[in-house]
Amino acid sequence: MSVEKSVEGGAALAEAARQALSSGAYRESAALYKKALAREPRSAGLHHEIGVLSCILGDFDGALGLFRQALQYDPMWAPALRGGAAILLWKGRPQEALHYAERLRALEGDFPELRDLRAHIYTALGRVAEGEACLKGAGYSAAIGEVSAGACPLPEEPPRGGGASCAEWVGFGVHLRKLGELSRACAAFRSALELNPVSAAPYLQMGMTLALLGRSAEAVVCLGSAARLAPQSAEARSRLGAELLRLGKTAEGVAALEGALKLDPDSPTTLSFLGAGLLQTGRQGEGVAALRRAVALQPENPMLHSQLLAALNYLPTVDRAARYNEFRAYSARFEEPVLQQQAVGALRWEPPLAGGRRLRLGYVSGDFRNHSVAFFFEPLLRHHDRTRFEVFCYMTRPDSDAVTERLRGLAEHWREVAPLGNEALAAVVRADKIDVLVDLSSHTAENRLPAFAHRPAPVQVTMIGLMQTTGMRSIDYRITDSLLDPPAESEAFNSEKLWRLETGPLVFQPPEDAPAPNPLPAATGEKLVLACTNDLEKVTPAVCALWARVLQALPEARLLFFGRPGNRFGLELGRFGIGPERLLEQERRPLAQFLAAHHRIDLALDPFPYNGLTVTLLSAWMGVPCVTLEGKSPPERAAGSLLRRIGLPEFVVQTEEEYLAAVVALAGDLPRLAVVRETLRGRVRETLCHAGRHVAELEAAFLQMVQGAVAGADRV
Repeated sequence: MSVEKSVEGGAALAEAARQALSSGAYRESAALYKKALAREPRSAGLHHEIGVLSCILGDFDGALGLFRQALQYDPMWAPALRGGAAILLWKGRPQEALHYAERLRALEGDFPELRDLRAHIYTALGRVAEGEACLKGAGYSAAIGEVSAGACPLPEEPPRGGGASCAEWVGFGVHLRKLGELSRACAAFRSALELNPVSAAPYLQMGMTLALLGRSAEAVVCLGSAARLAPQSAEARSRLGAELLRLGKTAEGVAALEGALKLDPDSPTTLSFLGAGLLQTGRQGEGVAALRRAVALQPENPMLHSQLLAALNYLPTVDRAARYNEFRAYSARFEEPVLQQQAVGALRWEPPLAGGRRLRLGYVSGDFRNHSVAFFFEPLLRHHDRTRFEVFCYMTRPDSDAVTERLRGLAEHWREVAPLGNEALAAVVRADKIDVLVDLSSHTAENRLPAFAHRPAPVQVTMIGLMQTTGMRSIDYRITDSLLDPPAESEAFNSEKLWRLETGPLVFQPPEDAPAPNPLPAATGEKLVLACTNDLEKVTPAVCALWARVLQALPEARLLFFGRPGNRFGLELGRFGIGPERLLEQERRPLAQFLAAHHRIDLALDPFPYNGLTVTLLSAWMGVPCVTLEGKSPPERAAGSLLRRIGLPEFVVQTEEEYLAAVVALAGDLPRLAVVRETLRGRVRETLCHAGRHVAELEAAFLQMVQGAVAGADRV
């Protein structure tokens, strides 16, 4: 190969490496850079770029070596001098750092960022007077261990000129993130760390941005560097803990969060993350207590309040009225003040019924992605009658995936509204002249319930989500059925009017690539396998105690569960005398592997009081029914309502004693379980997968709601 072709190939590889770096694919970028360097082994620029990547990956020793190699090939490569000086100072070698800084000064002059660096070097050398003189000339101090960007300016234009500072680039990146330009924000943070590779601020902010992009593995790398560079930074530890939880590293995440809380005991953000982590470990009471404290510390934060309300479902409902009052307290704080400020009849609305135009439906969610909501929302998009209905989707989350793109292709209008505040979102909905605005989140993550308080649409509805009340009176209706919300038993605990559908509150679109159900394993001579297919945060101490009784009554049976590292499920069962040989732990896996694992399961055990919903359907699709303990509120009736609808009421019990008896009886009646397994997918398909029938009934409901709103407006 000629030299020219070799260089061209190296340039192409380097550009591919930069593109991978921009997208957050750090490992791929490193591999491409390695190939590029093999083509151009004497390139100072490549050595420097790989050094910057090494900093991002937390390898500061490796980065220093690469900066030195860059300077061997080009002694005047200023970025390598700047990065090398900062790393040497951080490593406690100020004399060597001063040598690099003076070389840089000779090349580029004494700009403020360099004066600040020299001030820190002189201070480390004990030359205090010289350090103070540098700081006076610098005009600001961007400390080596700086973390928070809260005090940084947020320039609306990228910093220009050779004197741009690390802090200015961090501020610009934060500004871009607020605008929702996440990839550009990451590029700004990289520019910041090129100026100071041992400042924690760029790593912290980049990690937070990567988290918003859904790149938790890469975020953990950056946040780990931030925590290492600033060990007293509670925020760095807190954000690191949150991303570790998202990766399923529960024990590590909780440990990081508990460490952050020691540094800052009154951080609502850390308490919020810790509450989620404690729930994951089965410490539901402690998790809810942490969230209550977070709300008390930051009562003006609606997302914290929503997180607490969702977490209450993990605890037994002692008093439904008291629980409902907590939802109404959310309304009192975040809805009522907005409603009181609005003039009566302020919304100008031209009803579709009079003009003959299509009725405009708006769906609001952060879960238009690979999420359980997609199983129930996609069939709506596919089957809406577009001759009568115009569909808008408002995506409240900044990141996307393949499911997002599929849903985007099915919607007539798609709005990315993550960067918008609640009032601005309401203005967009109002401008779109939506007739029926539908919340799909309730109090789950990324909800925008406060936007509904601005009454941007004449009819406002909640469905799917948590399948329970929002507590808000600006939500007019909640879609449900008589199984989930029995008439005369539910109305007092809902702020919305309950609209019960004959076809049920949702329609299910099963995964296309699901394997076929296999014959009942226990009927082929295998030992009986029971299973918890839900997340373990739903498994309370009371559930553990009952399942231990089940295993004691069935000494040959084993229990399969899907765990995360650090879960305490086996330990809890061990306290009841259930040995580890009775347990089959399987790591949480992507959907395909989760479905395939059902080939090992004979019967599922539903947790309580918070039942399974999506997993109940997925298990049923694989031929595996569950035994469920039915309660009073919708989250306590979710599995039972599904089992009753598909014709298995005998799997729904009312007491713990009935639960134990039902499992033991089914374990002793393998022919019955085998028949259920053979017919269960057909039952689900027949009763819960008729999208056309369900959507037609839902559309009729929306039209009746609009007619009611027209009649109400006429009366006014």
